[in-house]
Amino acid sequence: TGTLDGILGSGAPAAATTTTQKVTARLFIGDIATSVPVSNGQQNWTQSHEASNRGGVTWFSTHNSAGGTEAVFAKGRSGSIGSFTIVANSDTLGQITWCGDDGTDMNSVGARIMASVDGTPGENDMPGRLTFLTTADGSSSPTEKMRITSAGLVGIGLTAPNLKLGVLGGIELRNDEVDGYIWFHDPGTRSFAIGLDQSNGAFTVCESSDLTSAPRLTIAAGGTVGVVGALTVGGIASIDDTTDSTSGTSGSIHTDGGVG
Repeated sequence: TGTLDGILGSGAPAAATTTTQKVTARLFIGDIATSVPVSNGQQNWTQSHEASNRGGVTWFSTHNSAGGTEAVFAKGRSGSIGSFTIVANSDTLGQITWCGDDGTDMNSVGARIMASVDGTPGENDMPGRLTFLTTADGSSSPTEKMRITSAGLVGIGLTAPNLKLGVLGGIELRNDEVDGYIWFHDPGTRSFAIGLDQSNGAFTVCESSDLTSAPRLTIAAGGTVGVVGALTVGGIASIDDTTDSTSGTSGSIHTDGGVG
C-alpha cells in the first residue's frame, strides 16, 4: 500500500508507481476537499468537483481489439469484502442519478436509471431489468416511467408488460413531413402498413411496407371509406369490385340472401 499525497492535497502529485495504492478515507478530486451532499443527502466516498462547465469523468483505453472501457456496478449481500452472499429479487444492482441545484441544496433528483434483479437469481444466473425514472414538475423525487424486463419486454407506464411493448395510455404518431405508420410483416412476403397518409390526410391500410403503394382501405377526413378488393362484413355481407368495358369499375353487395 501507499499514499496518494497529491490527490489527497497534502503535497505534490504522487509519483507513478506499480504498487497497489490504498485510500482509506473519502477521495475528492477537483476544487474542494469536503463532501457535497447530493441525491437526498448521500455523501459518496468518491466525488469529483469542478467549478466550471467541464466537470466530469473520462474512461480512456487504447488497444488493438474490439474491447472498450467499462463502468461496472456490482452488488452483494455478505457485508464483508471477499465473501459472497447471493442477492435477491428486486435488489438494486446499481443506478445512475441526476440531481440539480434547487437554490438550497443538491438533494433534488431529476432523473434516474436503475438496474435491478428481475427474478430469482442463482449461480451463473442473474436476471435483470432496467428502470427509467423521471421527476414530475413540482416534485423532487423521480417515479418510474419505463422499464425493460429480463424477458426483453418494454413497459411504458406498465410494470408487468405481457408483450414486447406494453403502453398504459395513448401513443402519438406524428406525420409533420412524413407518413406516421406502423408496419406489420412476417418472415416471408406478407406485409401491411397502417397509418395516416401525409399526402391526403386519410387513414390508410396498405399491403406493403409503407403507405406509398398497394392501398387496401382508406378513411378520408369526413368519414368517406374506400375499399380496394372484396370486403366481407360479419360473414353475412360482402362487397367486391368488378370491371366491364362500358362503365369501368362497379361494385356489388352480397348478402346471405343474394346480390344487390
